[in-house]
Amino acid sequence: MVSVKSLYGDYDTPQDFLEAFDELVQRSPNTQPALQAVINRPRDLTRKGLVELQEWFDRQHFEESSLRSAWKATRNQDIAARLIGHIRRAAVGDALKPFDERVDHALTRIKAENDWSDEQLSWLDRLAQALKEKVVLDDDVFKTGNFHRRGGKPMLQRTFDDNLDSVLDKFSDYIWDELA
Repeated sequence: MVSVKSLYGDYDTPQDFLEAFDELVQRSPNTQPALQAVINRPRDLTRKGLVELQEWFDRQHFEESSLRSAWKATRNQDIAARLIGHIRRAAVGDALKPFDERVDHALTRIKAENDWSDEQLSWLDRLAQALKEKVVLDDDVFKTGNFHRRGGKPMLQRTFDDNLDSVLDKFSDYIWDELA
């Protein structure tokens, strides 16, 4: 049974591992500002905060892959949820759903709210894809890569009639809405 010990660290079962994770989340929000953001206002989470949070949980031996494996072992469900999803499940009781599915629901909802131009629809799709890859879209994301090469945040602001921040906030809110 070496694999159980190596996969779940000091915990004998996947259930023990998940319970320890839940307990850590519930007792630590005030020690980690990014954890508090995930629980109370996910839209305020930055890429830097996400990385710090992932590193903090890694140091506690709660890697995203181990959480996924433990969830699958205890619930017989293979859900590609991200660390943020596990945190929100433990802290506020959110349903654990694949992050890509949450992003797709948010995208559908945003597209239905407005009569978007073809260019805006194309950018909404790109933003959703970037969210799936990066989990958080903050100002730093627009300073590198494809977004930067295509004009960065100033160009996207123009494309969305100076409402890019509102669009990004909607993504963040709708991803974590119960309806998502």
